[in-house]
Order: sequence, then structure tokens, then C-alpha cells
Amino acid sequence: MIKIYLDLETYRPNDAFLDEKIIALGMLIDFGSSNSIDPKDEVKEYNWGDPIPSSGIWKYIETDENTTEEEIISRFYQLLEKLNDIKMIIGFNILRFDIPLLVQRGKELGVKDVKDANFLFYNTFTVDYFQVCLALNNMRFKGNKLEDCASKLELEQISGQQIPKRVGKGSDIAQLYKQKKYDEIKDHLYSDLLVIRAIDLIFVDKCRKACQQEHK
Repeated sequence: MIKIYLDLETYRPNDAFLDEKIIALGMLIDFGSSNSIDPKDEVKEYNWGDPIPSSGIWKYIETDENTTEEEIISRFYQLLEKLNDIKMIIGFNILRFDIPLLVQRGKELGVKDVKDANFLFYNTFTVDYFQVCLALNNMRFKGNKLEDCASKLELEQISGQQIPKRVGKGSDIAQLYKQKKYDEIKDHLYSDLLVIRAIDLIFVDKCRKACQQEHK
């Protein structure tokens, strides 16, 4: 199974989903070759047009600095379809935000029909750690943040390993975008992907050990 850690960065002059623009898309494509919580030295960079990888961990980040929003979305769908194996998309708040926005903007920009997009996502396993952490936030959506997810799950204490640190804050993206500081946007996006991957690896290992203990 291929694990695809997904995150978007957007610019919104109004409320969410109203005139919202995808300005950056990031993926960590993980073929399960490493259990390292912080795999920065193992991550290779995938550039659009490269041969489709089949092993290792690959970082793929596109921004609208040198391409269009249409191309960002189109390339995402093409890459997802070319990864010819069982796939799992993993993220934080992707069920309420990233995936619906990809479907919406793909339709609005004439990139992907809603029916085809929904079929693709339906046939891809999806894990959203926003939903996982809701129970630890008294089922409140407000205040359920990525930076708090690992601490609420006590993952560092359980694993004895340090979760990668986030670079910058999501609230900074609009200003960075206005200032055309794309490198800083990319750094923030990549750090979020590393955090999500670390949370996923430790949480899955924790669940696996709990199940093994229960069935002894």
C-alpha cells in the first residue's frame, strides 16, 4: 500500500470555499520503506514529469509561482491515478477541507468532473487525524489543531521519539503569499507533511501493539 500524506495551502479573500484559491499542494509519497519518524535525510524530491517512483519516500510540492492553479490540481489527479497500487490518503482536516476543495476547484476550473473526482477518492482509503483527535478535544472543532494533535495523543511519550517541528503557522500563509515568499510557504507545507506522517506512524504502531496485547 502507498501512503500519500496530503496538504494544501490556500488564499481566501472571503470565507472558506468562497473564491478560495489553491496556491500550493504538497504530497509525501511513502512506499513504506522506512519507519523513521523524521526521515528528512531519506526523502527524495519528485518533480513533475519524472518517472513514477516505486519505492522510498518522495516529496512533491507545487505552487502557483511558476504554474497555474489548474495545473496544480490536474497534476495532482494525474499523479494519483499513475500511482498504480492500493492508496491511502492521510492528512489533517482533509475530509472537511482539502478533498472537498480539490473536488470543487477541479470542477470550477474544468479540470475534473465531480463524478470522476468522487469516484477516485471513493476508491482511495482516507485517514483524517482531525477526526481522530476530536474525541480528545471534547468533540469540539474549535481548537482542534495539528500542533496539538501529537501532544493530546501522547505520541512522543509513547514512542520516545520527537515529532518534527512545524515551520511557521497557517495563519501566516496569506501574508507570505501577498509578499510572494514561496520558499517559506513550501517550508511550512513540507513541515506539516512531516508532522502528519510522524503522527500516523506512531499512532498506527500504538494501535497495533494495543491489539496484540488484547489478543494475548
